[in-house]
Amino acid sequence: MSLDDKAVVSSKKVFDCKWLKVFKEKIRYPDGKVKDYYTLERDNDYVVILAIKDGKIILEKQWRAPLRQWIWEIPMGARNSSETPAQAAKRELQEETGYKAKQITHLGSYWLAPGYSNQLGNVFLVDDFEKEMKTQSKEEAEYELIETKLLSLATFENMIASGKIMDLSTIGAYMLYKSKIKKMSS
Repeated sequence: MSLDDKAVVSSKKVFDCKWLKVFKEKIRYPDGKVKDYYTLERDNDYVVILAIKDGKIILEKQWRAPLRQWIWEIPMGARNSSETPAQAAKRELQEETGYKAKQITHLGSYWLAPGYSNQLGNVFLVDDFEKEMKTQSKEEAEYELIETKLLSLATFENMIASGKIMDLSTIGAYMLYKSKIKKMSS
């Protein structure tokens, strides 16, 4: 017996807020045993934006409450149900950094944490952008403490290698970018 949709014996929502839902599910495994499993569900996917121009990348130093610390990452955020992933990427870039995307390319997608979540990340490359003003709403400004920097790719790669950047969405998006660039140049 393989695992498929029929393997879910029951599913009960145990937590719900505007950002996420948690479900307690009973899953029938191939050996016939039924075990509890918790899943986290997000209504919409999220976007990850690699803004790279003239050998420089836009990075954010952002306070992340679950970690109780500031971390370096590339711009990213949730997609609203009324927008496409590309529209969300443009909006998030401007809201968080004040940079407006002139050109945007979808590089690919990945599951953020498929062991417990359904959240899909869409990676975009923005290689033409200009500085404008941040367009953060009052609510976003309340939850997002962000410092933006434009750093060289060499500095960015050194930050990854030294462990100063540990955010998997940032590292994964950059690896996807590097693999696409390598394919295009060969």
